[in-house]
Amino acid sequence: MIPDEKEPARELDWQDCSALIVGIMLGTGIFTVFPTLAAQHNPSVLLILSAWVIGTGVALLGALCFAELAGIFPQSGGDYGFLREAYASHSGNPVSFLFAWAQILVIRPASLVSLAIVLGVNSHVLVARFYEWAYRVPLPPRTSDLLQTLMTCGTLAFFTAVSHAEIRTS
Repeated sequence: MIPDEKEPARELDWQDCSALIVGIMLGTGIFTVFPTLAAQHNPSVLLILSAWVIGTGVALLGALCFAELAGIFPQSGGDYGFLREAYASHSGNPVSFLFAWAQILVIRPASLVSLAIVLGVNSHVLVARFYEWAYRVPLPPRTSDLLQTLMTCGTLAFFTAVSHAEIRTS
């Protein structure tokens, strides 16, 4: 950090932490709810695409902020490292420690599960439409639910296997 600049406050209260978790959950919800609601309540394709373009711009700004932080703090650790640097003190750093555990136990697993559900629902719709096209009858309801569950669980199993394959024991 440049010595002449004033350091930001190194504190997060319960409202800040709650806002972070709500933001993560809403971010995943956007991919499951927003397209359907937007199409149902807004006939204008231009407005729907404009919302996606604006959202993409906001996401790009967030990515650029992370790139700037990575340039300033080049050591490994990502957002954990940024929190470690931001809230470092002589008595330890509970913020980065708790964030790392929250990432391991809640944030990453919940994100992976919600994305697997989105993939299961969307691929289920694709397979159901293909079935209807090929056989000229709708997919049976029980088969439809089972297919969605299998797609979701299969996605989780696939990513778990890929993650496990990358783990090396000494």
